[in-house]
Amino acid sequence: METSVNNFSFGIGMWQLFCILLLLLFAVGIFFLVRFVVKKNEKLIDYSCFDISFIN
Repeated sequence: METSVNNFSFGIGMWQLFCILLLLLFAVGIFFLVRFVVKKNEKLIDYSCFDISFIN
């Protein structure tokens, strides 16, 4: 009985760890994807629009 309870709690911990790891990988992937897209389209972005929005 005790071992099954311990295994259950351990399984929950492993599942949470897996979810957190997956979320971290997802976040890092999106971060690099956004950076890659911005670097690719740097010349297409009009920075004057950003300046105006910051002033207002």
